[in-house]
Amino acid sequence: MHHERDHSLSSLSLTTPARTWPGRARRALVIVTLAQASIGVGCNRNAPAPTPPADSPHSAPAAAEPAAIPAVKIEAGNKPVSFYLQLAVTPEERANGLVGRPTLAVDAGLLFVFDHPGIQAISVKDTLIATDLIFIGADRRIVGIIENVQPKSALEQKIGVPAQYVLEIRAGLSSQHGFRAGQSVSFQGVPAR
Repeated sequence: MHHERDHSLSSLSLTTPARTWPGRARRALVIVTLAQASIGVGCNRNAPAPTPPADSPHSAPAAAEPAAIPAVKIEAGNKPVSFYLQLAVTPEERANGLVGRPTLAVDAGLLFVFDHPGIQAISVKDTLIATDLIFIGADRRIVGIIENVQPKSALEQKIGVPAQYVLEIRAGLSSQHGFRAGQSVSFQGVPAR
């Protein structure tokens, strides 16, 4: 009786004994090759996904610009001075301020942002570090400075001139950089008011 060999994928089985090891290796190579072919010819996991045409309804929206890191630059004489900022915009953020922070870097500060200009009062009764408070008007000019405010002071810190922003920096930096009333201030990444 003559049996015809079936060369289809279904006839290949890893459990079928082979007469020699080279035969098993060939069978395994055929199975792997066929499996790769069934997954997709030319698939490359590292290749970029195809991009739909720009006018396609499936095209991705343009990537949003990254948010600017909040910073302030003070035009102090010939050399502008910049500070990276933590923002205190909400009433809760303004109430917390620098409470519990043990130190403040020389290029960092906290900017209190108020909705409207007014006589702003800053509490430092629960702060741990001495700071300078720079009051800034709605026109982005320094309107007053209180230097070397000691931590845990029970008195609220304020000046008699309306301000919309108050910048809190490490004590002594205002005099070191020559900050004074009238100097121009510019913001980056600070919400407009």
